[in-house]
Amino acid sequence: NITFTTISEEATYTIETCYYHKFLRLTLETTDSEGGKSLFTSNSYLIEDGYGPVLVLNGDSEMTLEGAVDTYVEFGAYAVDAVDGPVEVKVEGSVNVNKVGKYIINYSASDKSGNVTSLSREVNVVDTIAPVLELNGAAVITMEAGSKYEELGANATDLVDGKLDVVIEGDRK
Repeated sequence: NITFTTISEEATYTIETCYYHKFLRLTLETTDSEGGKSLFTSNSYLIEDGYGPVLVLNGDSEMTLEGAVDTYVEFGAYAVDAVDGPVEVKVEGSVNVNKVGKYIINYSASDKSGNVTSLSREVNVVDTIAPVLELNGAAVITMEAGSKYEELGANATDLVDGKLDVVIEGDRK
């Protein structure tokens, strides 16, 4: 709120806009009884902060991580407001590198005028590494004709999914 005290009817004020902020500058002109004029112009005072801080992510806005192999590192962000200077950045969200999926990390910064700027980072956790299959026993077996074959089985393990069921199929050749 701006309150003006009238000194004379010649007093003027201006509202200037500089990029995205509004400033108030008072200009007072007085005339004495001899006709001499004097002019006073005040400093500019910010009356409206129209935009939020500039918010910049450290690192890429999209990341891809290999599940159960890579580690998510939060690179953060920084924000600077044209009026308030550096402001705090709030970070929300998390990434589970042991579960395949898309994760969103949200960043926001606000200035003292209540203007808010938000950005997000998308982190994709993928599983592109095949499971490891291990045979129980030898891969090649020599048997006596007429003897009974006993399947020893196999084990399969995936970095993300852990232990997997193994399906064994085959015919005699």
